[in-house]
Amino acid sequence: MSDFFRSRGFKVLAAVFVLLFGMIIGSILRNGAAGTVDGIIGVLVTPVRTVTGAVGDFFSGIGNSLESGTELQRQLQELEDKNAELMGQLVDYEEMKRENEQLKELVNLQEANEEMEFAFASVISRGNEPWSNTLGLDKGSIDGVKVGDPVITKDSFLIGHVTKVGATWCTVTTILDITTNVGARLSSSREVGVTECTAELSEKGLCRVSYLPAESGVSRGEIVITSGLSGYYPEGLIIGEVESVSQADDGLSSEAVVRPAADVNEVKDVFVITEFTGRGDSGE
Repeated sequence: MSDFFRSRGFKVLAAVFVLLFGMIIGSILRNGAAGTVDGIIGVLVTPVRTVTGAVGDFFSGIGNSLESGTELQRQLQELEDKNAELMGQLVDYEEMKRENEQLKELVNLQEANEEMEFAFASVISRGNEPWSNTLGLDKGSIDGVKVGDPVITKDSFLIGHVTKVGATWCTVTTILDITTNVGARLSSSREVGVTECTAELSEKGLCRVSYLPAESGVSRGEIVITSGLSGYYPEGLIIGEVESVSQADDGLSSEAVVRPAADVNEVKDVFVITEFTGRGDSGE
């Protein structure tokens, strides 16, 4: 028992008792005997009220924070929905702008080539192998596209010709394909030949004009256009530019390596020539 009175717990308890006793005496001296009981109760209850109030304020703050967090979450969701709506409007605007530009290009091309009819198309796939170079387009028979139709850019640069057609799609074999041959004419020397391609040339993005006269006057930088003699292509479409001229292996003719005017491996939008004057007429 004597250990308890010497313990730290007893000393703390005694200090609390003395503090409370002092507060009670102080209350009696301030309020008199009549207010003794109320004073004592007030002294005892005040700390409890203080703690209870603090706890209440704490939980009230938590409630307000939760309510505020819910409101912020709602506002954030509204902003995300609005952003998605604006993104959709931007996509629609860009698509409308692109279609408007395509329509202008089609009108300009049609005005410059009244003897031709066109169908605008976008490239949706590519096939690029050493022996084959093709494009898939998003236009087909319901748009008037047929096998054999020439395909060009808005600048009348030759891409190739249609080789397969579905209702809503078609395949174009380009001038970099080893099976493509186009009747060609050199713009300055007026020499006539035929374009062809090899796997080696195709890999470099080049083709060549073969069957030129051995002593032709073809020179580097000359523009190569379609001759129109076969009836498969209209005359005057731009094929490319001569990079070099050399004797053919047979020694009886010469050939010119040509860089196509159109980058067939990068082109995105093209025009299919669905009709043109002189189609099917062969002058050869």
